[in-house]
Amino acid sequence: MRAIWDELEEFAHGSQLMAAPGHSAVLIGGAEALGRAQEFLVGLARMEISARLVTDRPPRSPERFVVPDLGGAAWMPLVSCLPLQVLTYLTVQRREIDLSVEMGGAPYGPLYGEMHVEWTKHSAIDTDLG
Repeated sequence: MRAIWDELEEFAHGSQLMAAPGHSAVLIGGAEALGRAQEFLVGLARMEISARLVTDRPPRSPERFVVPDLGGAAWMPLVSCLPLQVLTYLTVQRREIDLSVEMGGAPYGPLYGEMHVEWTKHSAIDTDLG
């Protein structure tokens, strides 16, 4: 199973080429991005991609999950990620994916895992820049 994240505008400028009919998408759009996200829902439907929207603006619908107001716009980035985390957890459980196996057991998994740790845990800021 492949999962990709992207910002709405970046998706529109090329990442959509990685999607195919039958794929799924979850859009997260608060008040500022809601109009753009709704445009994407229409386009994704035309592309035969099953899409759902997580937002802080009513109304609710089968395609639209409205998160509760738990602190206003400042908290929307955190609160809006919770439904996606639950969806991810349920998908992993249903498909019986072993998350302890790097890259799903692909031969390059250990190397990719090693690079991830190196880049995120052991990187140093270049102090020679001035």
